[in-house]
Amino acid sequence: MATPATPHNMVKTYLAVFAALAILTVVTVTVTQLHLARPVAIGIAATIAVVKVSLIALFFMHLKSERGLIYAIVFIALVLVGLLGFILLPDIAHACAVCFSSQGGAPGLARGFYWGTLLLLALPFFLVITIATAIVLAAKKKGSHV
Repeated sequence: MATPATPHNMVKTYLAVFAALAILTVVTVTVTQLHLARPVAIGIAATIAVVKVSLIALFFMHLKSERGLIYAIVFIALVLVGLLGFILLPDIAHACAVCFSSQGGAPGLARGFYWGTLLLLALPFFLVITIATAIVLAAKKKGSHV
């Protein structure tokens, strides 16, 4: 029989997850210092990032104790995000100033910085609009007026 979650047990769990996240961060930084081939380094860093995100979602977001439906929803969302990233990958790579600076010269570099800056400036607006829309929809669903 499982022991009930007491605050003391939860603190130990949170500290263990924090230690794991700190160790994985050190491992990620260490991998960058090993000067591995770029695809290998990216693969290792991405794998470590997936493990870190999983730890955060399972323990800090309490998804570990959720039912099966939430896992289906999260899985579908992750598949759609992965599909979107895969579809947009050529455009994202082409907009990278570092990737194409030697091929396109100064115009290629300027174009990459332009699109990168545009993306970074637009992202907070999209996040705020998304969060505000979620709050308004939740309030309307609950029946209160915003």
